[in-house]
Amino acid sequence: SNRASQEPVLAIGISRTIIITVSTTAMRTWSAYTGKVLTTHSTDTYSLAPTVYATVDSSGGVIVIGKENGFVETFDINDGQMLRRYCYHSSPIVGLQLDPDCGLIVSAAQGG
Repeated sequence: SNRASQEPVLAIGISRTIIITVSTTAMRTWSAYTGKVLTTHSTDTYSLAPTVYATVDSSGGVIVIGKENGFVETFDINDGQMLRRYCYHSSPIVGLQLDPDCGLIVSAAQGG
């Protein structure tokens, strides 16, 4: 929608082939080769706090976002459905890394 496209981007994630942008109401994936939008998913359903960090797994199938409230959420890249929500921190996420071999998510939050 026009509203979502005019909102500021809160987080950007980049893999070899995909770029992710997350705003207040939308999560978009873009082709790193063509710059065209591949998918757009609403985040209104799941948004408990603003997104502050985003990344995508190396296979390009899962989006992982870190929230201001310390939550880490995973989404299916194709349909935008939330796969899981983790609550490991009580402060904003400042970094996320994925281990492509075992699917391990490593997160870092402000203050530890």
